[in-house]
Amino acid sequence: MALQNALAARYRRAQILIVEDSAEARGMLRGYMREAGAERIDLVSSGQEAIEAMKSHKFDIVLCDYNLGKGKDGQQVLEEARFSKYLSYNSVFIMITAETTLEMVMGALEYQPDNYLSKPFTRNDLTRRLERALSIKLEYKAIESAFEQGDYKKTLELCDQKLAESEGSHFRAQRVRGESLLALKWFDEAKNLYSAVLEEREVAWAKIGLGRVLYRLKAFDEAAEIFSNLIKEQPDIVESYDWLAKIQIALDQARVAQDTLEAAVNRSPKAILRQVELARVAMQNRSFLVAEKAYRKAIVLAMDSCYHSSDHYLQYIRSLLVKIDGTGTKLETQAFKEAQLFFTRLRKEFPNQSTTDVKVNLLEALVTHRHLQFEASKRLIVRAEARLKEFSIGPRIAIADEYVGTLAEVGMFDEAESFVHELQKASNEPDLANRLRKRIVDGKTRVKSDALNAEAMGLLERGQIMEAQGKFRQAANAEGSSPNLLLNAARACLELAEREDLNRVQWREECQTYLTRLSDLDRRDHRYEWYEALQERFATL
Repeated sequence: MALQNALAARYRRAQILIVEDSAEARGMLRGYMREAGAERIDLVSSGQEAIEAMKSHKFDIVLCDYNLGKGKDGQQVLEEARFSKYLSYNSVFIMITAETTLEMVMGALEYQPDNYLSKPFTRNDLTRRLERALSIKLEYKAIESAFEQGDYKKTLELCDQKLAESEGSHFRAQRVRGESLLALKWFDEAKNLYSAVLEEREVAWAKIGLGRVLYRLKAFDEAAEIFSNLIKEQPDIVESYDWLAKIQIALDQARVAQDTLEAAVNRSPKAILRQVELARVAMQNRSFLVAEKAYRKAIVLAMDSCYHSSDHYLQYIRSLLVKIDGTGTKLETQAFKEAQLFFTRLRKEFPNQSTTDVKVNLLEALVTHRHLQFEASKRLIVRAEARLKEFSIGPRIAIADEYVGTLAEVGMFDEAESFVHELQKASNEPDLANRLRKRIVDGKTRVKSDALNAEAMGLLERGQIMEAQGKFRQAANAEGSSPNLLLNAARACLELAEREDLNRVQWREECQTYLTRLSDLDRRDHRYEWYEALQERFATL
């Protein structure tokens, strides 16, 4: 009876939020909580209403359904509540769902609800889970409040008291203690703590903690071994993939890191930030199709999320640029139309944002230039320049790389140099002008290379293969030659090598040089089939 009275008193004091789109289910949950003793209960029927409610009040208990109809789902409610700190460490969040798909379960659990309840359930099922979560929150209230406030030294003191006052492992106190040591950058102490816990029992959180410490200490090989083993042992702990990918990038293994992140998103595809990181690494690796798909997925997932960002749209369009080459093929036309669609969406979904507006105009200028719409490209540059003149020096510097790079790529070198000169006089950053002028030099190289490639293609179409190859060779010697150029050069060499009146060895060797330079072309690149066909043709020489 005393225990029941204590529970009733706890529920009576609690501010409770029920998030459920079904009126019948909302009523059932409210009935269950009233039977348990709760009095202060708020009801909402959508994810957005839940966020608005949490902005206005601090709730002790949130019971949230996963499927909430149109708009935010339960996972997005939880991620935004965590991101915006609408939930304190002492709040209890219970996720309720009838779904059991791996994608949904993994997505929801990544944001760590305090418990998870599958439909159908009874009042006793609900109250048992709530009681367990509330008991833990009450026991560790002082510790977690200190941690939430960023007072990590106080958190350590409270953890030490908890560990000293009673027998047992108190893994929760050890876990918070480890996080506090990491926050204070006391890495040696954190390493000792996690190692001691693992000697007592092999628990995943301590392995992750030790791996994180080793990463911070730059012991990358040891850290990689920990996370690799943990992935083999418990592949559903997706955080391990994230840390392993970070380590692989630190070890200059970006290709391997991409594979690791792809494995992670295959296991848990609803994590927006992981999709974005996969796309970023894939772009770095020139795996444009992987980047395109990951950015597209991130955009869809973030539509009703706190992570909805214009940058994802811009980067998605950049991933399409490799297909927009002015050739007029079906693939190029589709990519151009897709880019135009997303420019329209950008302007509609992110209005009145001056920096975004400049970035959109610059990127659209680049896209239209590559699609051979030169007058439209110039108009967009002028529009971007007009907006940029409204900026103070700080925002102008922030967007300078993008602005100068675009001007250089579309051949407006004098305008780019003039902007750099003005910025150099107005700023106190000595390296800025050198970096920007390097962008101009790179742009000139690309423009020259593209012109030579176009000239060579014209010669090739007229049957002047020898002359065309001379132009291809000249263009291919430039730094950063495009895969298209190298493929064209290899094709011309093959045609020359196949002629009986010429020195086959000479042309075969030159062709091998171009194919070798293409060896890191991503297998999912739309040009890979072309590359394979050239390799097969080369093998017959």
